[in-house]
Amino acid sequence: MEPSVRELEARRSPAVLALHRWPRPAELAVHETPAAAAVFHLRLLAVPALVRGDGVLIALERKDAALLALLAVDGPTSRSRAAALLWPDAESQKARNSLRQRLFRLRRAAGSDIVEESAALALASGVVHDVASVRGQLAQDPAAAAGEFLGTFGYEDCAELEDWVRAARERFHGQRRDALAAAAAEEEAAGHIARALVLAERLVA
Repeated sequence: MEPSVRELEARRSPAVLALHRWPRPAELAVHETPAAAAVFHLRLLAVPALVRGDGVLIALERKDAALLALLAVDGPTSRSRAAALLWPDAESQKARNSLRQRLFRLRRAAGSDIVEESAALALASGVVHDVASVRGQLAQDPAAAAGEFLGTFGYEDCAELEDWVRAARERFHGQRRDALAAAAAEEEAAGHIARALVLAERLVA
């Protein structure tokens, strides 16, 4: 007979059990578009990329990924803040010019507006991303929401941005851990032991 999720949890090492007694970080606030209206899927986990509705994948350079992640997590953001985070050592006008060029290249690569440019920058209404609705993703697929936020990209040359990315990663880790635990308990309660074990194994991985 397959072990229950509770039995699996009882086998965890003291270090893993201690992990789940840590204070939980605040949830990663995200801004999302309903999936039905999606034209682009923004992948921020594992290997950042933009996937068009026709399936074409557009790789994202690290600063492009950071800019889109900032808008996905923080919502509408002023040009001055985005430029200062991405080009901290440049003069204000030069940084804003660099931002303008980035936005132009993103639009050209995607063939459509990915970022709405009004009083503040924001993700376009047809863009959905994978750091939203983690619990809902797991309900559809126990293997969903895997990978590190912004993958292996580093931002050591942008100190304030590096701090932002570190904090966002910590919040997402906590949010995903809580979602996995809740999903595992729900699947077990429904008698879906195999699915529950897949979710529980991710908790101890």
